[in-house]
Amino acid sequence: MDEVRAGTVSRLRLATLECDSFELAAKLTFLTPLFSPVGDWYIRPLILCLSAAGLLVPDLWRSRWLWTLLALLTTLRVWQDWILADNHAYLLAYCCLACAISAWLRDARVLALNARLLIGLTFAFAAWQKWASPDYPNCVFFLSTFLLDDRFEDFVVLLTSLTYEQIDLARDYLEGDYRFEPAAEALPFAIPVSFRVLSYLSMAWNLFEQTLVAVAR
Repeated sequence: MDEVRAGTVSRLRLATLECDSFELAAKLTFLTPLFSPVGDWYIRPLILCLSAAGLLVPDLWRSRWLWTLLALLTTLRVWQDWILADNHAYLLAYCCLACAISAWLRDARVLALNARLLIGLTFAFAAWQKWASPDYPNCVFFLSTFLLDDRFEDFVVLLTSLTYEQIDLARDYLEGDYRFEPAAEALPFAIPVSFRVLSYLSMAWNLFEQTLVAVAR
């Protein structure tokens, strides 16, 4: 089993080394909507078919028309759901547009430049928005996210003094209609120091890493 795994890894590494930068970026971009389908029911099949064709048909990844269609479809998806679309939707549309521009110009350096700009500006704007927001440095975001998102339950219980029962109580309170109740009286429990420390450390690390990536690019 280990030999098969090692052989597979070696073949993947060799195939990666044989790809030029544009081909590697193109094929990785095609994989994104295949592993995580995007768009409404009438857009998703088109994106999936174009992405699969780009991977399976030799040299189709070079097609300017293929990238143009993908850029249009991913942009249409963002335009339809612009209020609810997450950051991944916008980034996929930008990436497809950069690939389309590079394919039309037949210049991989254009894609490399756009990739650096996309990474740098994305993290720069993300860091700036957090630094400028009054609700982010005060840790309200992480205090709420850690309590509302059940994916963090084990993490919070492991590193703080909160219990699962307290998290459930807090979630019921935060998701309920407490607009007309005094906040101090409506809280189901006092927020422990350990939970505040975890939230502040998470906030500080998030700001630090995003600022660092923006500066490094």
